[in-house]
Amino acid sequence: MDNSVSTLISLLLIIIISLGVFLLLRSIMLWYWKVDIIVKNQEIQNKLLKNQNELLEKLFILQGGQLAEKQADSKDDIRAGRYVINTPTTSDQK
Repeated sequence: MDNSVSTLISLLLIIIISLGVFLLLRSIMLWYWKVDIIVKNQEIQNKLLKNQNELLEKLFILQGGQLAEKQADSKDDIRAGRYVINTPTTSDQK
């Protein structure tokens, strides 16, 4: 009984030390590769792109374009954006 308890304690100690070493090495790697800075920059980029898209939509509408809501039928539609632009074609103008 005494042997199994000491084995269990040793196993628990090894797991705790391994977890601590993993977390330490992980934080060092994230610092070295500047992952936190990269993520922060990507978040800023996303905000700027959303703002740019909103401004472009407003500009498009001011120039006489129409934005039509559309449900995404495929992943390509999702990648393309949330709107499908309806512009008059030459046949619509006649």
